[in-house]
Amino acid sequence: MKQTKKILCFGDSNTWGYDPSDEGRFFGENRWPSILATLLGACYQVEDDGLNGRTTNVDDSDFHGRNGLGGLKSSLERHKDLDLLIIMLGTNDLKRKFHRAATDIAEGISNLIELAKNFGAFASKPPGILILPPPVIGSKIPYSSFQDPTVQRSAEVLPNLYRSVAKRHEISFLDVNIAAGKTDGIHLDKDGHQYLGETIYEYVSRLEHMNG
Repeated sequence: MKQTKKILCFGDSNTWGYDPSDEGRFFGENRWPSILATLLGACYQVEDDGLNGRTTNVDDSDFHGRNGLGGLKSSLERHKDLDLLIIMLGTNDLKRKFHRAATDIAEGISNLIELAKNFGAFASKPPGILILPPPVIGSKIPYSSFQDPTVQRSAEVLPNLYRSVAKRHEISFLDVNIAAGKTDGIHLDKDGHQYLGETIYEYVSRLEHMNG
């Protein structure tokens, strides 16, 4: 009997499935982790751990428990038999109040990778790690926390910085080149979730084929 492979999707509101059109949540089947699970089929178990406002490695004084380092540690403790960890974070780090340069955000991603690679429960069988840059943000964002010229500039260079981080850690990077929806310029719309789920499915399928 073929063993079920386990994938953990770790991210922010774009993994949780925030719907900016009504400030609610997309139905499960319309969120990219669920789309990925459906496409992969019964041989895969896909778990999602998305949290609105989550950062890479910085505390948010307005929202408790949003630091991705603490969140990832807790998540890995709950999912110890992983085959693949997918991380998509960085949007919330762009908020003006954090005063973070793009290089700071990339280093936050690096910290998450280091945590995962050195996690004790993975000593005998570490999972593969795939990092994704956050969606390309829009130019007209209604949230004051993102209304700063430096936000757009920092966001534009994140993909290349993430690529360098992935190369340094010898893990996988996938530039999905996906734009946030037009409703608020930050969050994925329904089509965006579909595209992201399908794109990651194609990546996982290629990986499966290469590994025989």
